[in-house]
Amino acid sequence: MNLEENIVLDTDSIALSLKEFLKQEGIIKLLTKKGDTLVNKSISSRMLNHWEELNLIDNNRENGKGWRKFSILDSVWMEIIVELRNFGFPNDKILNVKNHFLNTEGKHKIKSVNQNPFLQFYVANAIAQRKQIYISVFRDGQIEFITASELSKNIKFDTIKNFISINLNELLERIYEQKFNVNSKIKLLTEREAELLMMIRTQKFDYIKIGTKGGKPIIYEGTNILKKAPRIVDLLAKGKYQDITTKQKDGKIVSTIINQYFKK
Repeated sequence: MNLEENIVLDTDSIALSLKEFLKQEGIIKLLTKKGDTLVNKSISSRMLNHWEELNLIDNNRENGKGWRKFSILDSVWMEIIVELRNFGFPNDKILNVKNHFLNTEGKHKIKSVNQNPFLQFYVANAIAQRKQIYISVFRDGQIEFITASELSKNIKFDTIKNFISINLNELLERIYEQKFNVNSKIKLLTEREAELLMMIRTQKFDYIKIGTKGGKPIIYEGTNILKKAPRIVDLLAKGKYQDITTKQKDGKIVSTIINQYFKK
């Protein structure tokens, strides 16, 4: 992503943090994994179909049909679309914003908004580290992620051009119906702690069991309880669950309990 030349960013610290973040495959997997992520209820199926036709969102369904599954980053991008529409952005300009997402500095064009390392990095910081993050959108569709302190510096020294500012934390609150506001008392987390917080705050599991050693999490177990009985064959085909338990009543499966283990 090309940096807006007039914006003052803490580029050295960002580059260092981003480099370390990209090594944390577990967190990135949580952000990009397609699942039953909560989506803004005001976004109808008709709107999603229209956005797919305009290429504002990707259609990853087999043969273009079936249930849609979204990742955390998919949901964030759709909330950005909603905000831009509220500001009066026409669809062609929103597509231009998406194209800026797909072009990262020094790299070939990526295929999906999901793959943008800056989006991954700042969403993870907003969720796990509770950092206040803003998305700056400029007239030409260029976007920049900027922290609250960076935004304050740019306003103070009048170094920033006219732009639309979208509060990333508010978008996450809308998706997950919980607070993602800044808490200055929270200390920086380890990779494993951040991964656990991501699992909790994004509601990936119904229960999480943690084992520790020396005060650090070394192994934990995520449990989902499914009321609608899926086909066991389909679950086994995914090959990611270590335990699958079913409960029956009157000869019918009433719930399925699936466990996934993580180890340091």
